[in-house]
Amino acid sequence: MKVKKFLAISISLLTIVSGVLLFYPIIHEEYRRDSLNSNPLNPGTVFKYSFYAYAIYTKQLYQTHQQFTCTDTSNGTLTIEVNPNSTISVSVTETSVVPGHMGNYGFKGYLSSNNCLIKYFLNNVSLSSPFIQINSLVGKVSSSQHIFCYHRDRWGQGLCSDCWTLPTDLNIINIHTCGMNTSETSYSDNFPNRLCYDQSGGGYNILTYASLNGNFSLAKTLFPNSDVFLAQGLSINLLKTNAGLHPLVKEYYISIYASYVLFIWVLSAPVIYSVIYSARKRSNGRRGLK
Repeated sequence: MKVKKFLAISISLLTIVSGVLLFYPIIHEEYRRDSLNSNPLNPGTVFKYSFYAYAIYTKQLYQTHQQFTCTDTSNGTLTIEVNPNSTISVSVTETSVVPGHMGNYGFKGYLSSNNCLIKYFLNNVSLSSPFIQINSLVGKVSSSQHIFCYHRDRWGQGLCSDCWTLPTDLNIINIHTCGMNTSETSYSDNFPNRLCYDQSGGGYNILTYASLNGNFSLAKTLFPNSDVFLAQGLSINLLKTNAGLHPLVKEYYISIYASYVLFIWVLSAPVIYSVIYSARKRSNGRRGLK
């Protein structure tokens, strides 16, 4: 009876410890998200993005130099912040090495939540339909799922940690690519046209990742030059935000301590077996003496 009781207690303790180790990370993550802005339009909400393009096309260069080598790269950062007066600050800093467009460029403006630029990054478009329209871009909801990681940051306090989510993936099917260098297809193949959105409070979607090739209005804004009309191999990544985004990748958080759980069970099994074996041996020995 004592052996059975010991076995039951041991299994119960191992089960409890395993459950705590497996589910603590996601419970803790959900708790920490409560300290973030539940609604992305709350004043003080900030989104910071990086962007990079393998090539940008200007009308002036295209007329005289139609074959691009796709080494004319540009990169920069974009920061979006919600202000107390309901406007949204947008700040773009870009560095370009494109001939005729070299140097550092900047753009800052105060826009409304209904502005076309803002809608690329923050919108309340329903993602439940098979086809979704974001401004002029039409996307088909993909069945594939891409895990995304960004920094969840409490602005001004220097506290930063990774947050893993599972965005809705839209394959963009209507980008106009006329004029793009068709001889350089690897960038379009490696970075197919797509927009990825997480969900946030108030029914809003937040852009976490984008890859785009062709003629679209966003390129003209990210690269502050009215002459830009095409971008190839453009990628946009959410670096950090203080908004609470979801859905979380539960499998990732559960797996954080999975190896420890396995180690505990592997280590405990021989110990439990040894104790039970010794107890039964002693019990059988006492019966033999009688």
